[in-house]
Formats: sequence, C-alpha cells, structure tokens
Amino acid sequence: MFPFFPNICFFCYLFLLFVDFFLFLRYYICMLHDMIESQFQIETQRDQSDYFHVEKYVSNGYYAHFHRNVEIFCIFSGSAQVFIDDTEFELSSGDAVFIRSWQIHSYKCEEGTEVGFALLGSRYMKTFYELFPDLFPPVFLNDKEKNKELLDYMTFLSKKNNTFSPLECYSYTNMFLHLITSEYGVHVRPDSVKKKGFSVLPQIIQYIYDNYNQPITLSSLAEHFHYAPLSLSRLFGRYIKIDIRNFINNVRIQHVLALKNLPENNEKSIIELAFQCGFNSVSSFYRAYHNMLSSPGASTHDSIN
Repeated sequence: MFPFFPNICFFCYLFLLFVDFFLFLRYYICMLHDMIESQFQIETQRDQSDYFHVEKYVSNGYYAHFHRNVEIFCIFSGSAQVFIDDTEFELSSGDAVFIRSWQIHSYKCEEGTEVGFALLGSRYMKTFYELFPDLFPPVFLNDKEKNKELLDYMTFLSKKNNTFSPLECYSYTNMFLHLITSEYGVHVRPDSVKKKGFSVLPQIIQYIYDNYNQPITLSSLAEHFHYAPLSLSRLFGRYIKIDIRNFINNVRIQHVLALKNLPENNEKSIIELAFQCGFNSVSSFYRAYHNMLSSPGASTHDSIN
C-alpha cells in the first residue's frame, strides 16, 4: 500500500489548494461588493422626472456620471476641481456650477471641503423651458457676491431633509433658477445647436433604464430605434461620451447594488443578483465592474445620496 501514499498526499494537496481557492474567491466577492458599494451611486433611482433633492455635506469628490436632471453644485468652504464634459473648472468657497442634462461631470475636493448640490427634476423645469426655450444660464457661476443668496437658499433647503410636496418642488426649482438667471442671465443652449440625432438619446437612455434586466444589445437597440448599429454607437459616443455597452452594464451594476441592499436579498450572492439584472455570465459582470471602476473619477466617492 505504500506506493499509493504519494498519490494520497497529492490528492490531499489538490484538495487543500481547492479549499484555499474557494475561500479566496469568497473573500474576493465580498470585497468586490464592498468596493462597488462604496464607489457608485444609484443614479438611475435619482434620475426620475419628479426627483428633487438638496444636500449639503463634507466631500472628498465624486466619480464621473451624468443624468437628465439639472444639477446645481456649490462650494461652501474649501476648493474643488470640477470636470464637466471636456472642461475643468477650479472652484473655491462661494463658487458654483450649473450642470445641464446629460453632461458628464465629476469632481475632486481638497480634504474637508463642504459642498452642496440640488438636483432639479425635469418635470419641475417645465416653466423655465417654456419661458426660455433653448436657453440656459452659464455653466460657471464664479461671482461670489452674486452667489451669496443662492448658497443661503441651498443651506435653507438642505435643512428640510428632502421632505417636499410636489408644489414645493415646483416652487423651489423656480426660485433656484430665478436666483441664478437674475444675476447671470441666460444664453443659447448648447444642446440646441447639436444635430438632429441628439433628440433621440433621452428616449434610448430611458429605454435602457426600463429594460436593463433584458438581453439588450447594440443591435437590438439599433433595431428598436431604427438606426444602423454603427450609427447608433457613434451617436451615443459623440454626445454621451461613453460606449453604449458600458453604459448598459453600468446601469445593471447600479441595480445589483440596489437589490443587494434590500433585506429580502440578504441570502443572495452578488452573482445571483447580477444574473437577475441582465448579466449573462460571471465574467461579464466582473469585466463590467472593472471597466466602471477604472473610469475617470471612480476612485473617489464619499456619500450615497
């Protein structure tokens, strides 16, 4: 029986290797979940037309993202680098930026910087759009004297814990816009000079939001919206500045996190939820996560709002 002893040792060695690998894989999946959860905000949940949110907090920065809802971002103390599309802005205490629909934006803050932001749902922007078609305030609001009332108003609303009635949301949105336009005026809206294809992008993005858990592909989207796949890919890349397939997977990852935070899913693994949200393999989920993590600004995120 002694000749078999080396074989037994070999199989024991393989078994131990397998156990070690399994424990490492389990640890890696848990770590991956924690990393994802600390990095990404559920933008799809905050991008509804009736969403209105005001917040003030200490920030280290925020990853690159975009949404259809208009955003006003302010610095109360400290300083930050804000990136909007391809432009960088240096903000210090008292400065603000006005971020239009679909503009990709991120920011990096010095330690201890206090920031504030307001997200204005597209439903509450209707009056402004009717009064000023194809017009918007400038992006960079850097007159600290002109911004005093704006920052005071944001501070006032941030203390209400976002318990607003629909009528208040209309009123507060219009007051925000009044405070900005009365000091800075309005200018030709850059989106209005874009080509015709831009107008279909909100429809495409909403379709992805509504069908993320289905087998959406570039080809199926192109067929649904009557575009050639290459034309649709170029259109999305030109105006949204992200590969359409990466965007679909980013939305899916955000929904994975939303489901993971629900008590009824405590016993489910990240992988189970990934399949539930439209991923068709473990490798495609991990690949999408790494692509999302490596995007500009993804390494800094301090608050899931």
